Amino acid sequence: MKKRKFFYLVLGTNIFFVVLQIHKHSQLVKLSYTKQKTERDRDALLKQREQLTQRLNALKSPEVIKKYAQQDLGMEELSLRNVKQLPPAGVA
Repeated sequence: MKKRKFFYLVLGTNIFFVVLQIHKHSQLVKLSYTKQKTERDRDALLKQREQLTQRLNALKSPEVIKKYAQQDLGMEELSLRNVKQLPPAGVA
């Protein structure tokens, strides 16, 4: 009778550890997929940041600013003869 109890105890313990091992493996696979997705998202964000940085640097260019001012805002280049000097503040 004691041999039978011991056998069932060992069998139950082994089944428990097998189920625990399967659970551990499934959690590992799940975390691996999550890690891969996070890395893909990170890479996409890094690529987007690089593109935005390049675009920002291009927009900071004086030539681009001048072109925008002239074409989109209708501004013209100002020559020195068109500049008028104002008297200092407080002097009338």
